Amino acid sequence: MAVRYDHYQSIGSTVNPKASLRWQPESWLLLRGAVGTGFRAPSLTDLYAPQARAVTGNGTRDPIQCATFDSNNPSCSFQFTTITGGNPNLTPEKSHTFTLGTVLEPVRNLTVDVDSFWIYLKNQIMVGGLNYATILQNAQSATQFANLITRNASGTIVAISQTNANLFKSDVSGLDVDVKYAIPVGDLGTITLLGNGTYFYKYDAQNADGTWTGQLDKGLNSVSNGGIVSRFRYNATAVYDAKTWNASVTRNFQKKYRDAPSSITLVPREVSAYDTIDAQASYVGLQSFNFTVGVRNLFDKVPPYANYASSTNNFVGGYDITYADPLGRFVYARVKYTLH
Repeated sequence: MAVRYDHYQSIGSTVNPKASLRWQPESWLLLRGAVGTGFRAPSLTDLYAPQARAVTGNGTRDPIQCATFDSNNPSCSFQFTTITGGNPNLTPEKSHTFTLGTVLEPVRNLTVDVDSFWIYLKNQIMVGGLNYATILQNAQSATQFANLITRNASGTIVAISQTNANLFKSDVSGLDVDVKYAIPVGDLGTITLLGNGTYFYKYDAQNADGTWTGQLDKGLNSVSNGGIVSRFRYNATAVYDAKTWNASVTRNFQKKYRDAPSSITLVPREVSAYDTIDAQASYVGLQSFNFTVGVRNLFDKVPPYANYASSTNNFVGGYDITYADPLGRFVYARVKYTLH
């Protein structure tokens, strides 16, 4: 059992308990579980980023003041003022978390960790708030998000808030797997095989109308600012340790996902899986020194093209930098000296 207390100036205080249980019925089997609550206070940037004014697209319609289109009514076709930036009135994100797992050692030097997790997040802080098109989609949405719309005495829109906001909820669950197997090879040293991966059962986000939508493997989603939430990804490493030197090779894999359709053909497409190899070697035979050379993305794998990425300001060109690294092959070397 554990309890954590936090106090944040201007945000308030929070108490978050956690309870965990572990049971080892056999020497090779461990069962474990935990339940707890979480709390994330808004960052200084979330709260106090400078605010700026902009306008909506030309021809934006206010569904409250313009229930039926009238060319003489300015609320039927106007560029309304929007306000972006920080929001000093943000409240903390809160979560409930459950985990259930096991640790297996079926044979000597082999360890397998398997853990399922369930996370329920509310008051999620969305940078950039809610898009004005969603707010003014229809009379129902304009009423639902009336707190984001400032009107004058006659009801005309003065401004629409697109500052950072606490919006909606997320429901996430998945499986983490971690494997380690050490193979002694006598005087030649040890070969160690390592692997870890995550598989999401679901990653659902609440919509503006209260319904829920899955966010996995989608080029455009509402939870990662445009990036990808891959259903499955893993890393696998083989290490050879020969006492005075060691070498390793690592494979990094992320599965393919659904791209946005082409703006020309409107044909759906998939972005291919991203699979890279890293390698590293170190020498520690000289007292106090550690010499290391390595390369990331050994075969210079080019990030896969994505339609949606080129039209999203957070990304470089046609590549999603949250999914793949456009840097390409990167060679490095370092020398470490330890004082005694």
